[in-house]
Amino acid sequence: MASFIGFVDGVFLLAGNGAQRTPFRRQRRDAERLYGFAGKGKVMKTSVLLAARVLMIALFIGLATLCSCVSRGDDGPRAASDGDDDTYGGPLTVNGDGTATDSSSGLTWQQEEPAEDFEWGAASVYCDNLALAGGGWRLPKIEELRTLIRGCDAMAPGGACGVSDSCLNSSCWNGACLGCSGDPSGATKCYEPPELRGDCAADWSSSYVTDSSVLVWEISFNYPAGIGSARNFFDRARVRCVR
Repeated sequence: MASFIGFVDGVFLLAGNGAQRTPFRRQRRDAERLYGFAGKGKVMKTSVLLAARVLMIALFIGLATLCSCVSRGDDGPRAASDGDDDTYGGPLTVNGDGTATDSSSGLTWQQEEPAEDFEWGAASVYCDNLALAGGGWRLPKIEELRTLIRGCDAMAPGGACGVSDSCLNSSCWNGACLGCSGDPSGATKCYEPPELRGDCAADWSSSYVTDSSVLVWEISFNYPAGIGSARNFFDRARVRCVR
């Protein structure tokens, strides 16, 4: 690489106009002796010579990099990981009995939410007593609710939002938990799987904020999606049961 740059310098020193100062004349003579050039060449402006020199060196570096990539079998730059767990996000299977199953998580969800909102304690009792399709329902944990996010990587499991089953303290919440600025596709403006039915609002989780005596984690699925801890036990929110 260094010898090539010296070669380029020699070419463009010889192409100068002969009016260069003493140090450049000495470099010119050195270039003639080293690379075997003779004669003064055509007159060119210094700015043009500099631009041409830079262009030749850039072309050389580009060709060298390309050859290196080909010899190593590289396939070029790769997109950075978005940080979410791409295990989740596929369509749910509608079972025809009022339930829908997510094969990626193994969870079965109540397909249609009840029309009314519940306080947190009442929501938990509602799920425990739900007899739909044989019963066995419960209020979902926060990370289970996150598996239902579609189209917002920061909120999906493994995404940038720090709230999870293993991190329920209020300090786990970060800016990524505010949701996504991109508008979800479709007229419903909803980040929930389209196989589920309901108002696409804020849903209770069974996970409470561990450094609070009154706050519970929830997820809002409507645009923009987000995880919040502002709900206390006596607020009212939607519920979707899981098993």
